[in-house]
Amino acid sequence: MASTPRLGSESFWEMSALAIAGQLASCQSCVEYWYFQSQQNSIAFLESAVAAGLVEKVRLSDFGAEVTVWPRRHSGQRVIYISAPAFRIQNLDAARGRIEKAKNVVYNAFHFYFDILGGDDDVIAAAYENAVAGGKLRHSEIARQRVDVDLSPVAKMRLIQDGFSCEAKRESADMSEAHFHELVINRTSKYILGFADASLKRHSFSEHAEELDTFVTQFVAGSRTLEEFWRSDYGALPTDWRTLLLPMIDELVKYRARLLSEHEGEEISRRFLDSMRESAEAAIGVTYTPVYSNALREFVEDLQGISSGVDADRISIPPAPRMSNAEVSGT
Repeated sequence: MASTPRLGSESFWEMSALAIAGQLASCQSCVEYWYFQSQQNSIAFLESAVAAGLVEKVRLSDFGAEVTVWPRRHSGQRVIYISAPAFRIQNLDAARGRIEKAKNVVYNAFHFYFDILGGDDDVIAAAYENAVAGGKLRHSEIARQRVDVDLSPVAKMRLIQDGFSCEAKRESADMSEAHFHELVINRTSKYILGFADASLKRHSFSEHAEELDTFVTQFVAGSRTLEEFWRSDYGALPTDWRTLLLPMIDELVKYRARLLSEHEGEEISRRFLDSMRESAEAAIGVTYTPVYSNALREFVEDLQGISSGVDADRISIPPAPRMSNAEVSGT
């Protein structure tokens, strides 16, 4: 991944590259934390990748982690999304390393959230608001620009912790790993719990679904390509990357159509589907591989069926596990 987070639609392009390079090992809060991406967009992308067979979903408990003592609340977030075996086999050592790191990150995050902070979402929200305003995060300017993004409390907590981690690294590069970890945990918990009696300002947050729409439109229209996000250490870019990713795009389009139908009405949903279908039809005429052109034709037929009210029940991406009492606006 880039040293500076890719934002908006670019975050989905980068994750797509990671997925088929066999190096995706992430969680919902990981996506939120690194890309300042909303809860709903994060889970929509990850679950669509699972439905398309690009990614597997593994529960934290499947790794033998002791999570039964934690409340069932937010259990939907205690999973890791990893590239499917067909992609991981390209570089098993790198894949294993990423999975191990993701497992530890998710476990440590929920240990901190439940066992140290008591799962107090309002306290975390107040602390995050103050941290953004005070420039305490690693990417404070980005955080200010995206302050309206609906992040989960766990992601906000991780962003605060990351800020204190950067601060500790600047102070001493010679600190032992154990001392460093203890210092960061102590500073982060002291800071967040210091807002236990603070009054929380209620804001309207947005899912920024338009960023997901932009990614889908760019893919279907061919206005951007995976080459822009493919790193040299991934190896050779698969020539059939469009064909590999199209099933995920199909799932994302269905998911967005369902949300639009629920929140803005069937007519808006139908217009969205028609615009995607028209872009796909135009792309069929471009010189792509015969396999991808045939896949696009099937994609167009699928959208025509949904737009006509056929197969509506297939639009089944689950909503993001809600981890905030904040008012959410914007679909």
